[in-house]
Amino acid sequence: MSARMRVASRPEHEVLVCCARSRLRPEDEQRLRALASGRIDWVYLMSAADRHGMTPLVSWHLKGACPEFVPSLLRSRLKTFFSRNQARNLFLSAELARLLAALGDAGVRAVPFKGPLLAELAYGSVALREFQDLDVLVHQQDWTRAEKIMLSNGYTRDLRLTPAQEVYFRRLQHAHSFTGACGRGIVELHWSLASRYFHYPVDSDRLWQRVETVRFAGAEILTLAPADLVVILCAHGAKHLWERLEWVASVAELIRACDALDWPGILAEARRLGGERMVLLGALLARELLDAPVPESVVEQARATRRVAPLAGKIVGRFFAEGAHPPSTAESCAFRLRLMDRLRDGVLCALRPAFIPDVADWQLLSLPSSLYFLYYPLRVLRLTAKYASSLFPAWSVVTASRRSS
Repeated sequence: MSARMRVASRPEHEVLVCCARSRLRPEDEQRLRALASGRIDWVYLMSAADRHGMTPLVSWHLKGACPEFVPSLLRSRLKTFFSRNQARNLFLSAELARLLAALGDAGVRAVPFKGPLLAELAYGSVALREFQDLDVLVHQQDWTRAEKIMLSNGYTRDLRLTPAQEVYFRRLQHAHSFTGACGRGIVELHWSLASRYFHYPVDSDRLWQRVETVRFAGAEILTLAPADLVVILCAHGAKHLWERLEWVASVAELIRACDALDWPGILAEARRLGGERMVLLGALLARELLDAPVPESVVEQARATRRVAPLAGKIVGRFFAEGAHPPSTAESCAFRLRLMDRLRDGVLCALRPAFIPDVADWQLLSLPSSLYFLYYPLRVLRLTAKYASSLFPAWSVVTASRRSS
C-alpha cells in the first residue's frame, strides 16, 4: 500500500495529513507552507477537516505555520471555532473532574477514556481535539450506584425503559447516555466496553487490574493502561470502519506519547481474544499515513496477515474519495466479516443488528414481558419495510426505463 501516493490526489488531502499530529516536524511545516501557498480549495479543505474531526488541528497548524496564506475571513472563522472548541472542552474537563470526585466520594471506582483525557494523553492539550461527550467506565456491580450519583448531580437519563427492557438492554449494550442541565454535558456511563453487536478484544478483568493513576484537572484520577487504550482505540476505529482521519491520528499520537509499548504482549492478548486483525489494522494505518513509531516487526506482521493490508488500502481510499458517503449496511457487514479473526465473530457482528431487537423496536410497540419474543419478528419486519421503501423508488425508475425502451 502506498498511502502517501493515494493522499496526493488533492493538495487539500495532503494538508489534512500534514496537520494530523500535535507537533509539526520541520519537514511537515515546510510542506504545509508550500501547499497553503499554492492552489487550495479552502471550502473543500474545511469541509473535509470537519468530516474527519480535524478542524482543531488544521486551525492550530495553519495559524502556527502559514497564517499569511489563509484567507482573512476563513482565518477569523477558524479563530472563533478554535476558541469555542477550547472553551467547551475545558468545561467538559471540569465537569469530568467534578463527576469523578462525586463517584470517588461514594466509593465507586471510575475510569474515564477518550474525551478530554485522551486529548491530554495523546495530544498534550484538550484544545487540539474535538469531542462531544464524556466516556466513563465503572464496574458492572457499581453501575446502579453510579447512576444514582449521576442523577443527584443534575443529569437525566436519555432512555426511559421498563424494568424488563432495562434487563435486556444491559445484556445487549454497554452504556447509558446522560445529559446535564440545559443540555450541557453528555456522559456515556459504561458498565462494559463492548456490546453484543460488536466484539472488542478486551479482557475486562485484566483491564481493571492494569489501571493507572494520572494527574488531570488538578486531581489524581484513574486511567486505562496505555496498551489497553491503544487496543480500545483500534477497536473503536474498526467498529466505525475508520471513517475519520482523527481516529487514526489519536492512535498515532498515543503511540508517540508512550515511551515503550509491549507490542508482542498487546498482539498476543488480542490474538487470544480474537481481535489481532483490529490492532494490526490500526497500527498499520497509523504507521503508513502518519509515520507513527510502530516497530517494523509489527508492520511486517500486519502486511503479512491475511486481509489487513487490503482493508487498510480500502480505508485510505475512502478517506480521500471524491464525494465520499457513509458506508452502506452491506459494506459495513462485509468489512466486519473480513475484519474479525474468527468467522463466528464476524458473522455475529454482521447479522446480530438485523435480528436482535433494540430501543427503536420497543418505542414502536410496547409489549408485556410475556410477549417479548414477538419483538424478534417485529424487528425483521421493520427493517425489511425500511430498506424496501428505499429500494422501491429505484425499482420504479428501472421499470419505467424498461417500458420506455
